[in-house]
Amino acid sequence: MIAKAIDPSLRTDGILRMLDGAVFYQTDRAPTQIANLRFFQNSFLVLRSFSKLGRSPIPQMIRSLDRRIFRQSIISSPVVRSARSFRIVTSFENRLCAVDRRSRASAEAAVRAALRIPESRAKGELEIWILSRREGIGFIMIRITRRKATEKSLAKGELRPELANLLCLLSGPAAQDVFLDPFCGHGAIVLERFRAFPAKKIYGFDLDSEKITLLRRKVKKNRSAAAGKISLDTIDGTILAAVPDNSVTKIVSDPPWGDYNLSRDSVKEIYRGFLTQMDRIMSPGGIAVLLVGRDSTFCHLVDEESHARRLDASYDVLVSGKKATVLKLTYVAATERPTISGPS
Repeated sequence: MIAKAIDPSLRTDGILRMLDGAVFYQTDRAPTQIANLRFFQNSFLVLRSFSKLGRSPIPQMIRSLDRRIFRQSIISSPVVRSARSFRIVTSFENRLCAVDRRSRASAEAAVRAALRIPESRAKGELEIWILSRREGIGFIMIRITRRKATEKSLAKGELRPELANLLCLLSGPAAQDVFLDPFCGHGAIVLERFRAFPAKKIYGFDLDSEKITLLRRKVKKNRSAAAGKISLDTIDGTILAAVPDNSVTKIVSDPPWGDYNLSRDSVKEIYRGFLTQMDRIMSPGGIAVLLVGRDSTFCHLVDEESHARRLDASYDVLVSGKKATVLKLTYVAATERPTISGPS
């Protein structure tokens, strides 16, 4: 899924390596352009890579740290040039770690000589990462992004904006899209579609009126003329009578997984009702991207025969440590769709 997102966004020279939680690729794009990619939580500029590291990988990498790895093109880039201080960050197998005083002083001296800015261990504006992984490889890197959101700033069950961006990107967003998230919840997907991609109209529905109220407040904070394109309402995602037949071009959604006091039968009925409605309202050529639990009933229902849609791709992912699957469905032809009436 990441590979499909990277190439159109950066026109890379190729993905060099993919590891658990990391992708290494080569591109001629400027660091500022890479920093603007919304689907990455963090991006780094690799100064030097290492393989077959020994038992003390961090000190080993520090010993090879000198001013020569800071090429002039790096020093003159806006990310580096605008920094007034730096700090060294060391990470061992995905955990921040301490290093001995002599090694840290050596690393700081090398960076100070190359960049001619002082170190600030507490609040350095530029982060130089010295990172080793359990595969026995390591990197000296410059961090070119800052976290846009942390788990503490997200509501329970709310998707990270990076994942919401990827899901929207996978749907092939276009300026004339009529976009719908029928289970919008806290609004991560709706807000990401609004902020990152143009659309003719964006709809967000949810049964929880309190969440819809809070989401409306978030939209108002943007103070953008484009906010008028967003329509939010308290509507059941399995009863979409207000949505005309064949009128929606893109659906991106995170339907209920059954984690919150819902029985398996209840979840199955929700999924079946939603699929019936989706088959009716999606336009020919429309695309739906859905995030569901890995062993979800939804996956089995999608496999049932449909003359209107096909399963183009599925991707196994982890969401907050839980196994999940991303499904991409395409509506291939104008077929006779069932007309579903809601309550009067």
